[in-house]
Amino acid sequence: MSDLGVVAQAANPGGSHRDDVRQTHEVGENVPASIATAQTESAAPKVFDESYVKQLRGEAAAARVRLKEFEAADAARRADDEARKLAETSELDRLKIQVADAENRARGLEVQTIRTRAAARHSLPEELHEFITADDEAGALAQAEKLAARLKPSQGLPQSGGRNPANSGEQARKQDEQERFSDLKGRVPQLNNRMLRG
Repeated sequence: MSDLGVVAQAANPGGSHRDDVRQTHEVGENVPASIATAQTESAAPKVFDESYVKQLRGEAAAARVRLKEFEAADAARRADDEARKLAETSELDRLKIQVADAENRARGLEVQTIRTRAAARHSLPEELHEFITADDEAGALAQAEKLAARLKPSQGLPQSGGRNPANSGEQARKQDEQERFSDLKGRVPQLNNRMLRG
């Protein structure tokens, strides 16, 4: 015997299995007759007293009002929390920006000090400080040293008034003669007088 048959016999111990089981068309399964009868009886509308219905309606209305108050309070709390977090985040971001700006200014001053020291060590004029671009001390010193070496006059070339290699041969010869004559004039003062008289 199936489990359903055992249930049917337990529900109606004196009757047969076929009498106690009823086929339902909606679900398509066997249901004991006593359970099916209970389901049809519960489908009948219940009648309540008017005062009880009013009491239930009042309780439901009060619960809806409390729910709306709670939802409004919860929404306000969430809005306050988000505003506070936004304000804290904004304050934090503002402070981070201030710290970054201060660090950048400090680094800029440090680099400028390094460059000025390097230029001073090699006695460079202030208008040449802008050509020192290194951020570290070793690099700035190397750049200042190169600039100072370029500023020193070369030993092999005359300072000014030297022979211009672009001059032609005749001009170069005349300039060489004048230079020799000037050199001789400086060596022998008596030649100065003789030449002026003669």
